[in-house]
Amino acid sequence: MDPHFREIYREQIELYRGLQVQKEPWFFDVEQRRSLRALAIVTEAIEEGVSQLPEHVTLRPDARLFLLINLHQIVTLPLSDRRSPTELSDEIENGIKSDVKTIIKASTEFSSQRREIAASHIIWGLGSVLDNLSLKSWRLWETDE
Repeated sequence: MDPHFREIYREQIELYRGLQVQKEPWFFDVEQRRSLRALAIVTEAIEEGVSQLPEHVTLRPDARLFLLINLHQIVTLPLSDRRSPTELSDEIENGIKSDVKTIIKASTEFSSQRREIAASHIIWGLGSVLDNLSLKSWRLWETDE
């Protein structure tokens, strides 16, 4: 990856995280605490997944940003909302962490012999394991009709 883009993506990650804090750090309401917990869960899940990578393989900043934004906005943030019918419990948090490890591991297979996993590898890896993910099997977003 071009070093300029590597730095740009790193800055975007920090900007995204910073934008999640909307009020003064000493004044958090309940909703903001939930949102920050949702972001922390995703960040921890990504870091745990990266720690499982083979020594010679790294996660590029574009892949990290892709996982961060999508998991936060589509999975943990809606689950942390007070109106969510499903609580963001320890069981679901552990499922998210397990799923991220599964996605990252599958992504290494699509990165071939490269030393870095790109966002495109994450997309291919996700597609290959989607039906096996914990969150998919729990059917959280489906209604009983």
